[in-house]
Amino acid sequence: MRIAIIHHQYQRKGGMERYLFDLLEGFSQQNDNSIVLVYKQDQTIKPVDRSSVIKYSLNWLPRVLRKYYFAYRLSKDHKRDSFDCTISLMRSMSQDLIVSGGTHCGFLAHTDKKPSLWDRCEIFAEQKSFEVSKGIIAHSKMIADEIQRYYAIAPEKIHCILPPINTQRFHKGIRNAREALRQKWNIQSNKMTLLFPSTGHKRKGIEPLLKALELLPQDRYELLIAGDELTKNKIPANVRCLGFVNDMAELYAAVDITILPSFYEPFGLVVPESLACGTPVIVSPFVGAKDLLNDSYGIVMPSVSVQAIKQAIERASLQQFSIPEDFSQRHNLTIEAHINKIKNVVAA
Repeated sequence: MRIAIIHHQYQRKGGMERYLFDLLEGFSQQNDNSIVLVYKQDQTIKPVDRSSVIKYSLNWLPRVLRKYYFAYRLSKDHKRDSFDCTISLMRSMSQDLIVSGGTHCGFLAHTDKKPSLWDRCEIFAEQKSFEVSKGIIAHSKMIADEIQRYYAIAPEKIHCILPPINTQRFHKGIRNAREALRQKWNIQSNKMTLLFPSTGHKRKGIEPLLKALELLPQDRYELLIAGDELTKNKIPANVRCLGFVNDMAELYAAVDITILPSFYEPFGLVVPESLACGTPVIVSPFVGAKDLLNDSYGIVMPSVSVQAIKQAIERASLQQFSIPEDFSQRHNLTIEAHINKIKNVVAA
């Protein structure tokens, strides 16, 4: 197959960028050729086999307008009939399939934010991108429900396909070196160590999480924060900020629990990544990946409150969890399985 993928940037940054490279690797492994259409590119990144990048130069435009103009240019320039399928990872208008990792209306509803002019532009672009696409891939049931509720899209047009994880990086075998990893990260055996992976702390529940840590005995519980540094001057003594961590798989395997008390998390890739490494999770009811959980895998809190977080941590310290070696395969979260599902949608 010849695949075109639309995204605003070819860089290794957030979750959608990781997903972009997973798609490229997956298509390459099945001998498909991919072209990526972007307007930002990290030139130091080596192209994935059987793929190439076409960059539009839009530096002459104000930054706030680039995504919109890029979508407009592609609607004029991109020849869909030259490809077997065009997949967009952003709000555009020249694709066969669009991938939704979350909706703007859903974000506003969960955060009680009053829509600004920019928000209204984003919603308008999102509505159009859903309408022009032949199919929509929603990365969780939560997202699929939001697309129907807020954008009035017919359910038969929406395909719920969870994003994949890289099983070469995230797997339970890493736990074979767990003691060495715990020493590397200075994790003590007499404490329960929680991991909070985050690059958007407020939305992901940092404030109630820190307050919950203050209520727990500091000699028994510890929180590691991987990602953005905290801007607060005062944090509890049992909280350590690690900054950006390059090998998250090692950190997942080293800690006792991964926690994500988000106010809004359309999927939450850190959840299956942690589980694949054998580490259970605590999540809020507003995390799309909660649908993967059962009592053996982790805890879904009833709300995002200080007391709910505290009680979930205390419960986790007493609970026995059991995550199978083949977690990713059981839940069809491999890159190969994901590519096959996309191809089934294309063929339908």
